[in-house]
Amino acid sequence: VTVKTLAKKAAVTLSVKAAGYIDTAIPSSPITLTVTPKNFNAGSGESYSVRVMQLNTKTKTETEVTELLDIDVMGNVITLTEKTPGSLASGYTYNAYTKADVGGTETPEVKTKLTVKWSQSEKVRPSVTLKATGAIDVIRPGSVVTVTPTVKNCFTYVPEAGDLHIYKQEGKNFVDVTNTAENPFAVRVENGAEAQDTCAAYSMLPADQQAVVKPGMKVTIKPNIGWDKAPELAANTNPILVSALIKACWDAGAKEITVFDHTCDEWRRCYQSSGIEEAAKKLGAKVVPGNEPEYYREIQLPRAKTMKTAMVHQAILDSDVWINCPVMKNHSGARMTLCMKNHMGIVLDRRYMHTHDLQQTIADICTIKPGAVLNIIDAYRAMLFSGPRGRSENDVVQPKALIMGTDIVAVDTLATKFFGQFTSIPLKDVGHLAHGEELGLGTMNPPKASIKTINLKKQKN
Repeated sequence: VTVKTLAKKAAVTLSVKAAGYIDTAIPSSPITLTVTPKNFNAGSGESYSVRVMQLNTKTKTETEVTELLDIDVMGNVITLTEKTPGSLASGYTYNAYTKADVGGTETPEVKTKLTVKWSQSEKVRPSVTLKATGAIDVIRPGSVVTVTPTVKNCFTYVPEAGDLHIYKQEGKNFVDVTNTAENPFAVRVENGAEAQDTCAAYSMLPADQQAVVKPGMKVTIKPNIGWDKAPELAANTNPILVSALIKACWDAGAKEITVFDHTCDEWRRCYQSSGIEEAAKKLGAKVVPGNEPEYYREIQLPRAKTMKTAMVHQAILDSDVWINCPVMKNHSGARMTLCMKNHMGIVLDRRYMHTHDLQQTIADICTIKPGAVLNIIDAYRAMLFSGPRGRSENDVVQPKALIMGTDIVAVDTLATKFFGQFTSIPLKDVGHLAHGEELGLGTMNPPKASIKTINLKKQKN
């Protein structure tokens, strides 16, 4: 028997890379810490922890501020956000100290500098301008004035009825009569007709893309249903979009329609809270679990680079065609949840993907046959921060858009650029796009002639 002592150079260690920043003026802006273990097998039961310290550069002393942060650990990715915006003070340096517990043995802490900003200066404070159109005629019932707010430096604002105040002029003074009997106006807020917009957008697809479902086909629709969240939080695909797709498939002559996802939270709660189970069953579609091993079969992925085999849900493997319809959102590990990332919901063992180059294995699973015949990204609402789970409606914007096509890499590339108008997201950070292009799944540079933009308001008019 040969007994060797573990050499010092082979000690269990970590390397940690920080991405993003906390802006104390923007709710839920995240920092992600990606942990890469060395000299032990990731996925073998290790756990990660982090503490955050505030450094006073003058006195060189540190104060722990971990309790001011929400910390989410998913696989080897740690996400840090403020519990209360503005709780981290400006003018300080912040460091994270990350360690892992591997079978009862703790690794040395790794120090990582964090970026914390305070952008809420006078120049960038949120401001609002109002534009009024129409007129109220006191002798014509139903006449209206429409007030449209334009908000600067705040892209998470959604108008509410209580935001508008009515003032009555008395001499040189103005008196707020909003909540009094002197207010003669009824206020109604309209944030868009989701169902009409969604159905109209689908009906305007090119004919060859509408014809992906033919009579007698078994169809599977794969939305995001991963989280126990309501539709307003944009953690899951909008149930109205799922309904529109089911109707379109029935109209095309589908024999059977199945809807599922491999959820992260408890699947029954996810299916219920998202509104997707109710919407699908109401239209006669089958809704099946995605978390039970007996629903999965092993397949080979010969074109893949890292993940050569995978356990894939039978709803995908037994379908004639399947439609991929994720919601648009930020993701702490993959950087974006779009069509390629949505493939993780058809796989049983996602931990393997998180611990074996997530960006590459996302591209690998997209080489599956059959691939999705149509990729539709729900961007009616989009989650800018705190993805993939989300925290509140402060994380959400309402672009009121759909991005769709048959080239999955092109669709995700265009969607990432679209997402970039709200918050910075370089294409190179979404590494699975380039990996997908390398594997021949599509192009990151689609010709302009192949891109069609539809303005729903103009179409309605």
